[in-house]
Amino acid sequence: MIYSVWNQGKKLYDYYETNVEQNRVNAPKPSIPTGKFGSTIEQSSWKLPIGSKMVGSGDHAKGRIAVSGVSFGGFDLTPMKIISIAGAIIFLYLVFKKKW
Repeated sequence: MIYSVWNQGKKLYDYYETNVEQNRVNAPKPSIPTGKFGSTIEQSSWKLPIGSKMVGSGDHAKGRIAVSGVSFGGFDLTPMKIISIAGAIIFLYLVFKKKW
């Protein structure tokens, strides 16, 4: 299966390939939150599956549109979530380091 991720720096789509084949029946759906104003691209796109390998770049999207983040079976780690988790760990360390 081919996934396309928009690369803002190059103004191109990066193509990733995974060996997991999915059809419409067994494909996980992106989790689209409901709200008054809709959802962001990150919220409504598929996440790259673990083990995806970059196979090229191009002007047009191929396969599924995805965002750069890692999906662990329903728990999605986007770059912002990784930074938030790291910040929380550092904060807890600094606050409680005298007690450890």
